[in-house]
Amino acid sequence: METTAAWQTPAVAGSKRLNVLTPRQLAIHLVREGLFSDEALVDGDLTIEVMPGRNYNHRITRRRGPNLLVKQSRDSSGALAAEAAMYRVLQRRYGKDVAWYLPQLRLFDRRRRLLLLNLIVGSHTVAAHVAHHGRIGDHLADSLGRAVGALHRSGTRGKIRSTGIPWVLSLAHPPIELLREISSANLQMIRLLQESEAMCRGLDELAASWREYCWIHNDLRWENCLVSKSGRAGPGLKLIDWELAGTGDPDWDIGAVFSSFLAAWIFSMRFVTGLTPEALAKSARHPLARFRPAIGTFWRAYVTSRGMSATAARESSVRAMRFAAARLVQFAFERQQDSSFVTGNVVCLIQMCANVMVRPELACSELLGLNLSE
Repeated sequence: METTAAWQTPAVAGSKRLNVLTPRQLAIHLVREGLFSDEALVDGDLTIEVMPGRNYNHRITRRRGPNLLVKQSRDSSGALAAEAAMYRVLQRRYGKDVAWYLPQLRLFDRRRRLLLLNLIVGSHTVAAHVAHHGRIGDHLADSLGRAVGALHRSGTRGKIRSTGIPWVLSLAHPPIELLREISSANLQMIRLLQESEAMCRGLDELAASWREYCWIHNDLRWENCLVSKSGRAGPGLKLIDWELAGTGDPDWDIGAVFSSFLAAWIFSMRFVTGLTPEALAKSARHPLARFRPAIGTFWRAYVTSRGMSATAARESSVRAMRFAAARLVQFAFERQQDSSFVTGNVVCLIQMCANVMVRPELACSELLGLNLSE
């Protein structure tokens, strides 16, 4: 990971900006593709809304007929083609094991770089769910564990790209090109990482141990998990945004889930200079203790879905805990892209991550509440 491109996501690296369709042009194109009738366009049955995202996203709703999410690439990187390939493979070959947890692919237009999915009506992200409820229920945690376990169990049949080693694992040794482009806060953060022998050694060890033997989502944060109504169409959980997916290390995905719980806890603290660690922890709007039952439920469902032995589960949880520390660093780095100073939460986070790198077994027990002797 020595080039500038290695520090860009696949959706950006080596890409070229493209012209995109306006909402009206998009509607006309979908009529020509046979997805909607001329009458739907004329009588105003279509409602097209622009949605936020790394692509040009549009929500298309109708009083009658299918509702769609349309993603149009901002560049020529091929990220949407990779996402479409993942949907095709998982939906065609693995049925309800994995496909029930995905939005349904309707069409991929390679020339226009358009990806069309069935819109999951009435859904919201797990991040929004936690912000509102302050917790994750057992049913949702169990569904997430089963979904990720089924994905990792499915192997790598099909021509799917490699994810590559995550860029954050070499953040302590950044290229000069990166240092010229990042914020002052991120420069300070790199210095903090470089001053921590435990962090530098831990990131290097994870990079050296990276293995690619199954499909992974590779961006398994709460914003990419939707809570939806369960029923005949599938369970109350959908995993979305598969642009970065490919063959990779399954413990990276598990670490992403662990880190989401930890990030919600750490960034809900009211950091005030002079507070003791105990007082800081008590200031959290989302106490970690409130998440531990869901963490345990998720982990047990994942282990059962994978059919892992006790020894394999223990090794995976410890390794995923170290990946969670790396994911937290990545989360903080991305959060501070436009900042001038490192926040107190980030300083606290880096220190905690250094401790996790040194004693991941203890972190699994004391932070996540996992019993590794089970």
